[in-house]
Amino acid sequence: MLSCMKKKRFQYIGNCVQLDGDDVNEMKTTFTEITLGTFMRNIGKENWRMIQKKLGYDRNFPIKNDWHVGYYKAVYKNKLAYVLVWSGFEHVFIET
Repeated sequence: MLSCMKKKRFQYIGNCVQLDGDDVNEMKTTFTEITLGTFMRNIGKENWRMIQKKLGYDRNFPIKNDWHVGYYKAVYKNKLAYVLVWSGFEHVFIET
């Protein structure tokens, strides 16, 4: 049987400095650590390229080699979210 389910899309909404601090702190209580592969698969190629460029990564120092980066599944304001934590900053992608 073929599935007609539409793939979920995620949108970058900002980092913890740009978002409401109380909302970010509440989201952090829902963190579940995930792998880089799971994070990439869920946010999509365009978002993955955008966040790498935004954070200054390139082929000489790819993000996958930076052990200071963490990847999480969470809930942000009652929406499924994927979060990249980079140097203590949470970068949030929510389901659209």
